[in-house]
Amino acid sequence: MNDSANLLVLIIRLALGILFATAALAKLRKRRDFYAAVLAYQLLPPAWAMNMAVILPWAEAAIAIGLILGINAASAAASALLLVYALAMAVNLVRGRRDLDCACGATPQVLSIWLVVRNIILAGAAL
Repeated sequence: MNDSANLLVLIIRLALGILFATAALAKLRKRRDFYAAVLAYQLLPPAWAMNMAVILPWAEAAIAIGLILGINAASAAASALLLVYALAMAVNLVRGRRDLDCACGATPQVLSIWLVVRNIILAGAAL
């Protein structure tokens, strides 16, 4: 890989690392709100939703650290998680549930096709 390609990979990795770190921090700061958002998606039974609400911010934090440190497995994990998020959003959009908060970070955002597409693009960039 040439220097400009290496620089582009570094920029993408660091940007995604920052994205995952800020998302994790937002979820950890507002744990109850995040749990409510996971429940609102209606994809998991309440007990599982509670477990996911606990696990996901820590998974995002670990991915952020891995991306920033340049650990290759973090890129695959980031891509997989972004695709899972995109699928969860898409399922709810198909159900007509556009009024849900995506729970993407500190600023509330209602579900939209743009968020699904954004996550798919980011998943591709992570790889």
